[in-house]
Amino acid sequence: MAATTVSRRKPTRPAAVRKFATLQDVLDYLGGVPADRVHLFPWPGTATQRDMIHPPTEPKNAICELIDGILVEKAVGYHSSRLALILATFLQQYLMENENIGCVNAGGDGYIKLKPKRIVVPDVSFVRWEQFPGGQVTDDPCPEVVADLIVEVLSKGNTRREMDRKRREFFESGTRLFWIVDPKKQAVTVYRPGGESHVLGLNDSVDGEDVLPGFRLSIRKWFELASGKPPRKS
Repeated sequence: MAATTVSRRKPTRPAAVRKFATLQDVLDYLGGVPADRVHLFPWPGTATQRDMIHPPTEPKNAICELIDGILVEKAVGYHSSRLALILATFLQQYLMENENIGCVNAGGDGYIKLKPKRIVVPDVSFVRWEQFPGGQVTDDPCPEVVADLIVEVLSKGNTRREMDRKRREFFESGTRLFWIVDPKKQAVTVYRPGGESHVLGLNDSVDGEDVLPGFRLSIRKWFELASGKPPRKS
């Protein structure tokens, strides 16, 4: 009786992730983020919006972004969160005094969909009302909108290459103003499309420019409020 030949084909990875031969390839693709921020289940390249909102692995309450089907935990910190919240408060006050021209969001639920498999959670965002269907917020947990202003506050675990990638992606989507806040240096770097940038320190103020005309906030006051110190009298 002839022997039966058993085919032993190597398992193949989904086409979406064949570009990644190693975990290092994945980390490099994401901008050099630490490995402990990248979820391996679902396999990088296969994760969905549902997986991002309800991560199937621990910790279940992790705030994740979806980068081309890869679940990446957002780097967070108490001080960074304070800085984001205080800025959002001042932005909301400005909007209430200036015809409520848009929506400001901050925190772990402020998802923005850039592409079907790329959904991010900026620390603070401003989106004009006309970006939303009917001019108002819907029940869509991940609206596909263009944010005029994006603010990212650095936390432990963020990398420069990661921030460069995020800035590039937002500008490609139509963002007009991008701020990176560095709590350690107590500085804000302001970017515009095309690569123009400048750094502001404690003696300066952030300016809404043509995105939020008339909005100004003292960086010293901003950081002092976040740290709990009474702001100095101007």
